[in-house]
Amino acid sequence: MFNKSDFLRNISDTELKMFMAKGFDRAAAAEKRLKTAFSDFADPYKVTALANAVKKGFNLNVKTYGGYEGAERLMAGFYPEYAEDEPFPLFPF
Repeated sequence: MFNKSDFLRNISDTELKMFMAKGFDRAAAAEKRLKTAFSDFADPYKVTALANAVKKGFNLNVKTYGGYEGAERLMAGFYPEYAEDEPFPLFPF
């Protein structure tokens, strides 16, 4: 079982720690409710770190996307294994 507190204890960057904690909560909800959930937008480093941790600690498929190739900000999607892919909740500007 994934232990959020143990994982977050090793992160010294407060902003990254808060992003990861919120992402873990959303991943846990996706896994528990068997429903797709998404992270907030963030820089690729944070989103990739979150995606890699969720892949290792949860029984979910994870995808990252920013709306177009080379986007400066991304979000992670957490999908239960048998769920259909829901589109990322991107809004036109």
